[in-house]
This record gives sequence, structure tokens and C-alpha cells, in this order.
Amino acid sequence: MYVCFFVMALLAVPMWQWLATRYDKRNIWLAYNLVNSLTNFMYVFVGRNNYVATIIITLFNGIPVGGQFLIESVLADVIDYDEFLHYSRTEGAFTVFATFIPKLVSIPAQALPLAIISAIGFQGPTHDPLSCADNRMYHEQTDSVKTSIRIIFVGIPCVCTIVSFIVKLRYPIKKQEIVDDIAHGVQEHMRGNGARDPLTEKWVVIDPFTERQEDFNFLLDNFSRDRVKRLMLEQGQIGRMENTPAPAGQKTMLVKGVERNVIVGVVSVVGFTTMMGTTFKFLLIRSLPGSPR
Repeated sequence: MYVCFFVMALLAVPMWQWLATRYDKRNIWLAYNLVNSLTNFMYVFVGRNNYVATIIITLFNGIPVGGQFLIESVLADVIDYDEFLHYSRTEGAFTVFATFIPKLVSIPAQALPLAIISAIGFQGPTHDPLSCADNRMYHEQTDSVKTSIRIIFVGIPCVCTIVSFIVKLRYPIKKQEIVDDIAHGVQEHMRGNGARDPLTEKWVVIDPFTERQEDFNFLLDNFSRDRVKRLMLEQGQIGRMENTPAPAGQKTMLVKGVERNVIVGVVSVVGFTTMMGTTFKFLLIRSLPGSPR
């Protein structure tokens, strides 16, 4: 089944590439998300021991996988637009979030469903103690377990995909002409000229920074825009250029926020490390689902 899935994904790459060049990339990207949701939902209709239907649906489910490169392509357009607005390339930050967040989500997404169906009453395969061969005995699952598997592994992912599809409908870079205008605006900023924002129709002018101002901006990139605005309000710097330091002995909002984040991070690392260490003993309990046999 895995072979059918990946072979179809490989064969679908040229199709998605042709569609992205023939039609607007945004629309094909949205279609990719919608097809991914629909093909995954088709597994609900697979009956018991219906291997042919499973293989066919797996082939269909591999089609949207071939269009995953559209995500990186859309991300590249977002990075270009960010450069147009701020006159600096931050693809590193975008790429880190694009790769780190899915990994962070995948941890509970893989552990929680297995824990839930195990708590409901899922019975894993067991070995025949009278047989010397590696013969596994599969048990009939209850209706509640079957329903839970359909909801957790098919229903919830489909709902999440549809919700993301609705959110992505607001993606503003809809036409290739907008992408070209963004690239043209970046070139104009490099020449020291202003350029029209193709999304807001406003004129964007990038003021050159001194080396000191640029280093200071890099430091502020660690904080959100709202936090920086609150800091400026605290120090009375809005509307004038002079630097008004905070009173002696008084910590600013940013300093308090950094200290709070450090404390939460240290406590979280210590707490989760302790929890992980205390659960190693459960790996030796053979009666638990998923424990070594």
C-alpha cells in the first residue's frame, strides 16, 4: 500500500507543476488542500477485508502529496513580499517556523490518538504462546473503537484541512501579476526608489538605515510589534528621536517579558525531563499497549 501511495505521489508531481503554470498558483494551492481532504475522507467507506478499495483510495490519496511543493512556492512569495515591506530577507525565520511547527504538532498528533483508542479499549495483536513462529493473533475491535478510529484518523484531519482551506481563501497574493509587481518593487527599493504596494495600493518608501540602526532593528526582531510599541509608549519615544531611558532600577516591559520567558522555559525543560525519566519504567510493563514484547 505504501508503494502505491508514493508511486502515485511521484507521478502526480508533473500534473501539479503543469496546473500551477497553466492556472493561478493560489487556486491550484487551494485545490491541493481540498483534494487532500477529500481523498483522506474516502477511507471511511472502506469495508472489512476490502483490500482492492483500500489500494484504489490509497492511489487517490497519493495524488495531493505530489503537490506539496506548492507550499514552498507560496512561502517564497510571502518571503518576497516581506522583503518588499521591510527591505530585508528573513527567509531563515520563515523557513524555521514552516519546518518546526509541523514537527511540534506531530508529537501530540501521533501520541494522543494512540492513547485515546487504547483507553477506549483497543486490543493490539498478540502472539500465540504455543507457537514457536512469529504468528500474530488479531482481535475483533468493538464498535466504539472502530468509530473512534474513523473519527480520529479520518474525521478530525478532514475537518482541520477544511478549516485551513477556508482560512487560506483570504491569502491575498492571488495572481501572478501581483508576484511580478512585488519582485519589481523589491528591485526599485534596491535602487533607492519607492514602489507601489500591489496589495494595499499604498506607496512604500524604504528609508536607509545606518549600521547602528540596522543592528538595533535586528535586536527588536526578537519581539512582536505590539511589545515594541508598548516599550516606546513606556519610554515616551513616539514622535521624537531622542532616547529616554527607563528610570534607574525599574525594568522595562521587554526585560520583564524576557525574564518571564526564561523562567517558563527552564521550568518546562526540568518538568518534562523529570516526567520523561519517571515513565521509562512503563516500557518494561508488558501488559501496556505498545510496550516491547
